[in-house]
Amino acid sequence: MLQFGQPAYRSFAMGNPGNSEIPYIDVDRKNAIFMAVKYLYSLGHRRIAYIGDSGKRIQKEKYIGFTEGVMKHGLQSHPDMVINTEGLGWQNGYIATKKLLASSFLPTAIVCASYELTIGALRAIKEARLSVPKDISLISYDNIPQMADLEVAMTTVGAPIEKIAKSIVQYLLEQIDKTNDGATSIPPLESELVIRESCCPPRDSE
Repeated sequence: MLQFGQPAYRSFAMGNPGNSEIPYIDVDRKNAIFMAVKYLYSLGHRRIAYIGDSGKRIQKEKYIGFTEGVMKHGLQSHPDMVINTEGLGWQNGYIATKKLLASSFLPTAIVCASYELTIGALRAIKEARLSVPKDISLISYDNIPQMADLEVAMTTVGAPIEKIAKSIVQYLLEQIDKTNDGATSIPPLESELVIRESCCPPRDSE
């Protein structure tokens, strides 16, 4: 949480802190992952998996977005289509993807919940002698510039970092001008889909 230096100024959190008394700036994570499922479905994918840490409140929003996307598009549920990474490091993504590829659910596409998880997923897919996107399409949450520099330029969903930064600056300037305590949170920032090279129609649709 960022704190202004003078008593008349306000505090705010980046991300919903779960306390309605603290104003915050947040991103619509649920809709971002829903958008990822929708995009993969439009390409013809019907076996879509998700890897992410479903134990943390903020991360659960992404999981909910995935499940809602699955239900909305009539995809068949499978016990192995969601792998809880129990962490957000690249190692967690690597282990989760290895587990997924060894399961009875053979996905044609994977939705990753973060940049670091995506790095691990790419490594596991490569070790399995599979190719992105020829064998498995990959789409990731975290709309950051680094996604374009991975070994396969990553298709992403999420609010661009520039939009987040602009919203923070705008919020701070507005609060500096206020003389009352009526600071409020801004609506969640809308996510965007950035299409690069990591997704294509599944082989079985050819």
